[in-house]
Amino acid sequence: MLVLSYLRLYMMNRAIFYVYALLDTRKPGKFVYEKDDQKLEFDYEPYYIGKGGTIDNNRPIDHLKECRKKYCKHCNNHKLNIIRALVKENLEFKYIYLKENLTEKESFDYEIFCISLIRRSDLNQGPLTNLTDGGEGVGGYKHSEQNKDLFSQLNSKSYIERYGETKALDEIKKRSISHLGEKHSFERSKKQSETMTKKFENGYKVWNKDLNFFSDKDCQNIIDLYLFKELSIEDIRKIYKCSSTPIKRILNKQSIKLRSKSEILTIRHKNKKMSIN
Repeated sequence: MLVLSYLRLYMMNRAIFYVYALLDTRKPGKFVYEKDDQKLEFDYEPYYIGKGGTIDNNRPIDHLKECRKKYCKHCNNHKLNIIRALVKENLEFKYIYLKENLTEKESFDYEIFCISLIRRSDLNQGPLTNLTDGGEGVGGYKHSEQNKDLFSQLNSKSYIERYGETKALDEIKKRSISHLGEKHSFERSKKQSETMTKKFENGYKVWNKDLNFFSDKDCQNIIDLYLFKELSIEDIRKIYKCSSTPIKRILNKQSIKLRSKSEILTIRHKNKKMSIN
């Protein structure tokens, strides 16, 4: 442990770190950000500021690898969705080094400065998908459970909560247009068909073909399970062998506020503790 501490201290004081920006090649133009005598210029809109070191090899490329995951609970999914869109449109994954040959402290300070200058999109202040103000990472660092929960809460926000109504509707429209004309492969269609056939054989119900398959007693029971037994919508739909849509409609009809992801995680944690005790 002592050897590792000395090694860590040695690495921190070496000028091997850098700060980089990821650029959205769908949005060319002159993007200038300045404050006092400091100025940053880009040929494409920046969407992420990060810090890396020569020990990490090429940190920006890690984001490209990360976007190949279908879903990552503790990842920055807004950033990854932009990269996925670039890959899908066969556009260049572009990044530039803003400053190199920095010590770790200098790289943190410069990362914080760049984020404060360009500003974050989750605060409706700028284009960056960064979820923090920077400076909190450490080479070889693993996020604490508290930080993971913070990322999870930020990612669980709806588009409207994150961007405001006008920008959210534009974003949703863009995503919808990007999927137009998209066709599933024969293998994927066959797999979906087999999955649904199996569901129907096990008593799965389609809410839009039979709107009245829930009795009044069922509706009341669903409300009780959600409010008093604190079951999630996912758990309730498994009990009734249906999709989550009719469950949500029953709860919405009674003006019952649906739980956020963070609230669901809190309840699960509490139930887990009770089962252990």
